[in-house]
Amino acid sequence: MDSSDFYGFLECRSSVREYDDEQLGTDDVDYILRCASTAPSAGNLEAWDVIVVREEETRAALAEAAFSQKHVEQAPVVFVPCRGTGNAVSCTALRTQPLPAHT
Repeated sequence: MDSSDFYGFLECRSSVREYDDEQLGTDDVDYILRCASTAPSAGNLEAWDVIVVREEETRAALAEAAFSQKHVEQAPVVFVPCRGTGNAVSCTALRTQPLPAHT
């Protein structure tokens, strides 16, 4: 892919704000996290963690914390990148507790 092909690829991307009810399987989530872990980082520190949120109550809290963006709540899975200290894949956390209220 040359630079003009890449620019064309970037120009035609779009945001998805509507989702069906189908859940992503564990293999799909693992694949997405493996792909994300290939992103370059300063000094190759890979200083991020990713919280995978599936629970409806937690997605609702995230949606409210994200300035009431309903599509965050409606997505079947939300990937929350966070500042971390280790390798993205080995430090991936699955959050199962609701988030505290946003203030």
